[in-house]
Amino acid sequence: MNPTEIKAELERLNQVRLDILKHQGPERVKSETSYVDADSIHGNHRRAAIDIFEEYQRVTDRMDALRQELKECVDRFESLAEKVLFLVNVYGMTQKEAAEYLGYNYDYIRQVYSKNSQKNSHFRA
Repeated sequence: MNPTEIKAELERLNQVRLDILKHQGPERVKSETSYVDADSIHGNHRRAAIDIFEEYQRVTDRMDALRQELKECVDRFESLAEKVLFLVNVYGMTQKEAAEYLGYNYDYIRQVYSKNSQKNSHFRA
């Protein structure tokens, strides 16, 4: 997968994870349209907690694998400047996110980015 596909898949999986978590709340919180007690006579159609957990874990594991794949893409670059330009201009991270991802101070990454973004405009998507 290329980095753009990885980013799109991570966003999609994050939405799936949020949808899975919706099954955790009380039924009356999820469906605010009906206040009739008869609606719950035949059961509430909720999924078992273990099923929700297993599905959530599968999605989280897939997201972790994609993040590792992204890290391998970034690790191919030798210099910090190339890594920062790639993450910001190609992958679409903010400079703050890139700093957190790479484990550097945000102000330092800002300096690296601004110094090299003009010289290396060929990294822009």
